[in-house]
Amino acid sequence: MLELLSSRIRDADRPRELEVGPFELKLLASINALRGEAWGSKLLADLSLTLDRDVAIGQLYLALGKLERKGMISSTIKDPEPKRGGRSKKVYRLEAPGVRALDRTAALFATSGAPNRLGSLDDAEVAT
Repeated sequence: MLELLSSRIRDADRPRELEVGPFELKLLASINALRGEAWGSKLLADLSLTLDRDVAIGQLYLALGKLERKGMISSTIKDPEPKRGGRSKKVYRLEAPGVRALDRTAALFATSGAPNRLGSLDDAEVAT
């Protein structure tokens, strides 16, 4: 069903560079759900749970790079954890084009009668 909806999004009159596939849509939804804690390992775990399959780390970072180049997400480096061996994390946030892509998909779910598994966008946190 997600493949059908993403193809409808591609068919609309919008630049090709703003097209998103089904995996990218789920990734946008995961970033929205995780809010300020959307970094690699958390996204990987959330997507694996949501998709009910193992997600390759390469697939995740390839999609994150594409979404960032399209302007749908942004990233910042979070300071290292204060514990011993703490590492800094690259945290991802939705940008306005990413929220719009999720809104369009949610609207398609609503008109199709299919269950919406993308989560609520009522209070989507957009990077400023």
